[in-house]
Amino acid sequence: MTLSECLTEASTDELVGRVKLLWVLESLPGAKKVTTRRALEGMSLDGSRAISDLEAPVVWQILEMFDNEDSSNDSDDGKG
Repeated sequence: MTLSECLTEASTDELVGRVKLLWVLESLPGAKKVTTRRALEGMSLDGSRAISDLEAPVVWQILEMFDNEDSSNDSDDGKG
């Protein structure tokens, strides 16, 4: 599941919607805890918010900052 799919699903799936923003972002491939927390601080976002509570402009801001791996991983199988 991609970040954009997760954030979209949060509006209809109660279980997904209750997940905290920081946990979702730190779970992304290649995410680093300190970098993620600093990015959230820079955007004045509280990582303990449930993702279903995020407003549309905030979702777009998060996607612009963190959702840059969706298409690049599809064709790369990691073999030389």
